[in-house]
Amino acid sequence: MKKIILVSSIFLACATQAFAQITESSYVLGASSSFFMATNPNGKADQLSFSIQPVAGKFISEKWLMNVGVGYSFRRLMSSFNPAQLHTTSNTFSGMFGMTRFYPISEKMYWTLDYSIGGGYILNDNQYILDSNVVDSRSTGFVGTLSASPGLSYFVNKKWMLFSSFGALRYTYDVSFNVFSARHTLGYNFQANSFGIGAKYIFGTENK
Repeated sequence: MKKIILVSSIFLACATQAFAQITESSYVLGASSSFFMATNPNGKADQLSFSIQPVAGKFISEKWLMNVGVGYSFRRLMSSFNPAQLHTTSNTFSGMFGMTRFYPISEKMYWTLDYSIGGGYILNDNQYILDSNVVDSRSTGFVGTLSASPGLSYFVNKKWMLFSSFGALRYTYDVSFNVFSARHTLGYNFQANSFGIGAKYIFGTENK
């Protein structure tokens, strides 16, 4: 019984220390980014992708952070289908609104769940190569997303927070403006390009 009381006391103490890192009504500024590159050993497909998303937010409680942000992502895919080649370059400009729930692990470490809704404008440039013939085309579209993503956050001190995300349960709605087609997608992404890291600066805590 004494051991149970002791373990419970330690757990409660850790939880109290962890919550002390978060100050309600404080603000954050930061950015996250991701990078992915892959090469097919058979030379049939090469892929490169990069994204960056500046964000601003406010802790509305000791458990919840409200976020807004804008983003840019770049993706290049080169595919070979003898004797033809297809090169596709995509640029996406997006915006998002989200809420992040913090679960304390230790004094400075938190497990997080990020819920967000967003949308973006997509610009695709395609180049089809067959022998010496080259055909260029351009397409545009819109993508809307609803997602839930797990992650980790570490409070270096009262001013700086490091965070990461890995994978996402995501619903996506894609619309192509050129052929007026739409596609609905629901799935969980746990590939290398689903990982993101970033840092946030915390302010507004001086008088808390």
